[in-house]
Amino acid sequence: MSRFIMVLRWLVFSLLVLLAASASARVASYEGRVLRVVDGDTLVLRSSYQVVRIRLAEIDAPEHDQPYGTEARNALANMVNGRMIRIVAIGHDRYGRVVARLYADGLDVNAALVEEGSAWVYPQYAHDPNLYTAQREARNAGRGLWAQENPIPPWEWRRRQHGYFR
Repeated sequence: MSRFIMVLRWLVFSLLVLLAASASARVASYEGRVLRVVDGDTLVLRSSYQVVRIRLAEIDAPEHDQPYGTEARNALANMVNGRMIRIVAIGHDRYGRVVARLYADGLDVNAALVEEGSAWVYPQYAHDPNLYTAQREARNAGRGLWAQENPIPPWEWRRRQHGYFR
């Protein structure tokens, strides 16, 4: 094997290692300041490098046109607006949003929204068993959306109203 091919292979291998390291660095923990809350489970923030749209992982909040949608949005806004928050990115959704757990002054925002009854655990994507406990407690206490007679989960609302899932 020629020296040129060996050097070329080494360069390609090195490039692949750098690309893998770069990709894993993007799915990591970083900080940002909240610019805008879109709805009860989506916000826009500025990190040191860019403006990023974040979708909260493992939970699903009522849609804006759904009962308790405005309250859910306000609950998220009250927890994060204008604050520096820590983002622990899990990946990206099909809309290009960063899917993440958020922490504001040590508060697990995703869990806090479920605990106060402002969001459901999203069973299709949830992995944290503590979220299910928080939801059960919120439902039993009739907090937030659980004060409604028959709250409809957002994924069901979207299917009924718009014919799609998110």
